[in-house]
Amino acid sequence: MQRAGGAPLGDIALTLALPHSSRDGLPWVAPDAPLRGQVRLDVPDLAWLGPLFDGNLHSGGSLHLEAGLLGTRDAPRLQGNARGNNLRVALLDQGVTLEQGELAVRFEPQAVVIERFDFVAPYSRKPKDPLLSGYRLPRQAGHLSATGRLSLLDDAAQLSVQAEGLPLAQRADRWLLVSGRAQATNAGKTIFVSGDMAADAGLVTHLPTNRPRLADDVRLVGQTPPEASAFSRVVGFNLELGEHFYLRAMGLESRLSGGLAISGAADEPLQASGTIATQNGIIEVYGQRLEVERGMINFQGPLDDPGLNILALRKGLAVEAGVEVSGTAHHPVTQLVSTPNVPDAEKLSWIALGRLPESGGVDASLLLAAAGNAIGGSSGSSIGRTIGVDELSLHQIETADAQQSQAVTVGKRLSSRAYLSYEQDLANSGGFAKFSYTLTPRLTVVTRTGTGINSGVSDAIDLFYSFRFY
Repeated sequence: MQRAGGAPLGDIALTLALPHSSRDGLPWVAPDAPLRGQVRLDVPDLAWLGPLFDGNLHSGGSLHLEAGLLGTRDAPRLQGNARGNNLRVALLDQGVTLEQGELAVRFEPQAVVIERFDFVAPYSRKPKDPLLSGYRLPRQAGHLSATGRLSLLDDAAQLSVQAEGLPLAQRADRWLLVSGRAQATNAGKTIFVSGDMAADAGLVTHLPTNRPRLADDVRLVGQTPPEASAFSRVVGFNLELGEHFYLRAMGLESRLSGGLAISGAADEPLQASGTIATQNGIIEVYGQRLEVERGMINFQGPLDDPGLNILALRKGLAVEAGVEVSGTAHHPVTQLVSTPNVPDAEKLSWIALGRLPESGGVDASLLLAAAGNAIGGSSGSSIGRTIGVDELSLHQIETADAQQSQAVTVGKRLSSRAYLSYEQDLANSGGFAKFSYTLTPRLTVVTRTGTGINSGVSDAIDLFYSFRFY
């Protein structure tokens, strides 16, 4: 018997009997020589195991193995049991911890059987985001369990996994709990993966940006291409988003619903069928928060190139204008739309300013800046949004003596009908406030009061009736 021990591996006891002979004066063991013996392993603390694989992986718990050695020199086998107690695995980069783990493995001459694999997954604090205000964490922690079998004769394998409220990520930018079942089997060189998973709750607040990459047919001189995998895979998987899956990213704020059926034959790209839809969505476009009237992402082919069918409008105005996105994720098509239909310059003004553009090009600089913002771009971080106003523009005006001057306008929409703005001459002390109220889609009341930008004291009330000829 041979014994070894010490931190961090623990204690190992081994007895081994292996017939051997001499060849050319050296000990020699035949490949089919029968192997007999016993092995015993006690590891009181598995803390060393996680960092051995990854710096973000922490581990803990104890492991005990006791088994007989069978088989031959070239095909050794174990017969016995291994048990793990109070196991712990922490994925630090995802904020996920699996603890109170129990493992029971039975070694047979022709197979390895996972009889028990159970972990409890406690929840961290729910993200403080208004989108999740209506969701309550389950009283009990999440749970992960698995059973499986690996044949030592033909390498066939089976693994069944069950998750109940399992946290897959508990980060500030990604938070996700899932439940469901999954199965993986291996026959020959093909791995079959199937299952049904549902998101109990989720919040994504940041989507990774696509990094540029070389085309698949580009080869770098001197670089060895990656070796093809010895295994092929067949996938048949169903994914449901449930009632509490939310997205706040790329300017979009919405609950997502729907499901996908993901499939993939051996050596072929993954395919998806199904639809993901927005529910009560808001999207920031041109510095404004538009209501997503229709938000559909349709999958009927490659997983990374779904079809887009999105319509977002600024509602409650005389002209409800917005943007429509069609095409696919790789080739999107965006256009301005409105009801009733008006020219694109007016559509942009109704989106960015909530009103008709003023004559004389006063709003040109503001509309041009708004047009430079793509959907979900940097508009959410603009100065106007930061200080809580809807309009913030610097433009030229003509004074009473026909001179050019600079003026700044600050505006705030008080409701779908009421708009308040203030214009200040930067070269003089004059300025005036203007209040607009939409009585009907064609009739608007405008009052103004102030002094001296163009003509001294100015207090007025006007009634405007709009005619359109297109």
